[in-house]
Amino acid sequence: EVEKSGKFEGWTEQGQLDVVMAHVKSLKKSISTMEGSDLAATYQKEIDLLADYLPKTLSEAEARPLLEPIAAKANGKLGPYMGMVMKQYKGKIDPGVIRKIGQELGLS
Repeated sequence: EVEKSGKFEGWTEQGQLDVVMAHVKSLKKSISTMEGSDLAATYQKEIDLLADYLPKTLSEAEARPLLEPIAAKANGKLGPYMGMVMKQYKGKIDPGVIRKIGQELGLS
């Protein structure tokens, strides 16, 4: 799919990582809709196998001091805050953690 997108200029390490991260995200979303099934267990095994190849994300406690200064620049808006953080920390901080911290800091 990536190669057929029309924008493909060859594989890079980041490009490969993006594909694996997108696949894991898709598997996690699927698991949430079919908890307890055999297929969900199979998907979880695949996620566990791929986890070693993904970058380790920061915990909420590790991310908070990095994200609080960015929130001050977002003019109270969650959307711009998410954009700024994702641009700087994509793959290093889980988007759910980013959103949670932003909401706790009063962004809407």
